[in-house]
Amino acid sequence: MLKRIRKSAVFLLTFCMMLQNSRTAYAGTDQTAPEPARQIEQKGQSGSDGQESQSSQEDRLSQEGQSSQGGQSSQEGQSSQEGQSSQEGQSSQEGQSSQEGQSSQQGHPSQQVHLGIDNTHVYAGMEHSYGEGYVPTEADNKISLVVPFTADGALKDNTLTVTVGFKETKETPFQLKNYQADVKLQTVTFKEEQADVYLYTVDLFLQEERHAGQYPVSVQARGIDGEGNQVTLEYVIFTNVTGAGRNQQDKEHPEDPENQETPEAETGGEGKILPPEAGGDAMAPSAGNGEESVVHQPKFILEESSLDGIVLDAGSSRDMQVTFRNKSSEFAACNVKVSLAAEGEESNLTFGRTSEYFEKVQPGKAITFTEELRIQTNAPQGNVPVKFSFEYEDEKGTAYMGTESLVLQIRQPARVSLSNCSIPSSVYSTDTISTDMQILNLGKAPVYNVRVSAKGAGIFALQTFYAGTLEAGQSIQGSMELYAGAKNMESINDTLAGTDEEKYGKVDGALVLAYEDVYGQTYSQEVNYKTEIQPPKILSLKPEKKEQETNQWWVSVLVLAGAGLLGILLIQTLRIRGLKKNNLNTH
Repeated sequence: MLKRIRKSAVFLLTFCMMLQNSRTAYAGTDQTAPEPARQIEQKGQSGSDGQESQSSQEDRLSQEGQSSQGGQSSQEGQSSQEGQSSQEGQSSQEGQSSQEGQSSQQGHPSQQVHLGIDNTHVYAGMEHSYGEGYVPTEADNKISLVVPFTADGALKDNTLTVTVGFKETKETPFQLKNYQADVKLQTVTFKEEQADVYLYTVDLFLQEERHAGQYPVSVQARGIDGEGNQVTLEYVIFTNVTGAGRNQQDKEHPEDPENQETPEAETGGEGKILPPEAGGDAMAPSAGNGEESVVHQPKFILEESSLDGIVLDAGSSRDMQVTFRNKSSEFAACNVKVSLAAEGEESNLTFGRTSEYFEKVQPGKAITFTEELRIQTNAPQGNVPVKFSFEYEDEKGTAYMGTESLVLQIRQPARVSLSNCSIPSSVYSTDTISTDMQILNLGKAPVYNVRVSAKGAGIFALQTFYAGTLEAGQSIQGSMELYAGAKNMESINDTLAGTDEEKYGKVDGALVLAYEDVYGQTYSQEVNYKTEIQPPKILSLKPEKKEQETNQWWVSVLVLAGAGLLGILLIQTLRIRGLKKNNLNTH
C-alpha cells in the first residue's frame, strides 16, 4: 500500500513540474529571444536540483529496501528532461520566427528622396537661370540670394529647412546673422509649364568695411522624407562683392606700413616672443614658465587675379597670374606647395603646370602663381570654379592644408549669319521694296535680342526686323520692308528736294545684323549692297477720251436710199439716151 502511495505522489510531482514548464514556455512567446533562453537555463538548473532531490530519496528508499523507487526516479528524470527539451525547441522556433519577420521587413527598403537645384527656370530676383550662370545681385549693402530647391519625392510637411554658411575668415564681407528659414513647397507658373520648388530667398547683409572680390556662400538644405529619413543638400554659390571702407584701401596699398599690423617686439616680459624677421623663434618657449607658446596657423588668402572681370572665350588661351598673401602677421609658412585644378568633370580647362613650390613665405608677404590657361572649344559657357590647394608647414614642422577658389567666366563665341537677302540693282524713288532674309545661329550657345536694320543714304527700313532669342543651331526666316527715297536723304523723315542730279543716282548701304551674348556684349555684322535710285515712275491719272458712241442707223438708211436713187437715175438716163439714138436712126 505504501508503495502505491509513494508511486502516486511521484507521478503527481512529475505532472505538476511538466505543467509549470509548459505555462512558462507559453508566457515566453511575448518576450525577446534572450529572455526565454535565460528561463530555460534556470529551469534546467531546477531540473538538476530535482534530480538531486530524487537521488537523495532513492538513497533513502534503497536503505529501506525499496529497490523499485530507483526505477521511478529514473522515469522522473527522463520526464524532466523531455519537458526541458520541449521548452528549448519551442524557444528555438520562436527565435527563428522573430528573425524571419525581421528579415521580411528588411527585404523591402524604401526609396530615398534626393534634393537638387532647378537650373532651367528664371525666378523673381534672378537675371539668369542656374544653367546660364546665375550670379546673386548686390544692392544697398546686401546680396540678394535666390535658390530654387527641388525634390524627387515627398517631404514631411512639404518643408525644407535652409540656412547659409560662410567661409571662416576674419575678412568675410558678410554680417554673421541667423539666415535659417523653413521653406514650403510651392508651384511657380511660367509661360508654358509649371515647376514645384522650395524657393529660398534671403538678403545677406554686408559689412561696412570689406574687401572687394568673389566670395563663396554655402547653402545647406535638409528635410525629412516619408520614411523618416533625413535628406540633405549643400550647394556653393559664388558672389561678387564690391569693396568699401578701410579694408579696401589696405588692399590697394598692401605694402603701406600704416596698413600693416605691427608685430609684437621682444620686451623681456613673460610670454612675449620675437617675430621671425627679428631673429626670434616663433616656436620658442615663454621665458617665465617654460611652457610652449601658441602658434596660430598661417593663412593664405587669394588677393588678386589677372583674370578678374575678364570673360574668357572658349578655344582661347592666356597667361593667368594669381596672387596669394600670408595673412599672418607673426608666423612664416615653409615648404609651400600650391596646386590647382578645375572643379567639375566637364570644365574642359587645361593648365601648363598644375603645381608650384615656394620655399618660405614670410608673414604678410605675397606669392604669385603664374601659369598658362587653355580653354577648349567645347568648354561649357558659364562660371567655372578653379580650386587652389595649399600644403605647407610652420617653422616647427607642423603640417597644414588650405584651399582658395577663383571663379572664371567662360563664354562660347557668338557666331550668327545673315543670308538670302538682296536689294534690286535699281529702284524707283518713293517705292517700297521687300527683301527676304535668313538668320542662323552657328555658335554653341544661345544669342539674345537678334535684330536686323538698314543703314545708308537713300534706302531706309520702315521697321527693324526683330528675331528675339536664337538657341544654338537654330535658324529663322523673315522679310523686311525698305523705302527708297533720294540719294541726298539722310533719314526717312527728310523731304525730297534738290535737282534730279542730286536726288537720283547710285547709292550703297548695308543691312546690319546685331545680337547679344549671355554677358550682355553686343555684336554686329553687315551685308553690303549697291543700287541705283531712279526718278519716280509717273503713271497718268487722266482717263483716255473715248469717241462718243451714238446710235446712227438712220444715216445708213439714208445712204442706202441715196445710192438707190442714183442707181435709178443712172438707169433712166441710159434708157433715155438709147431711145433718142434709135429715133435718130429711124429718121
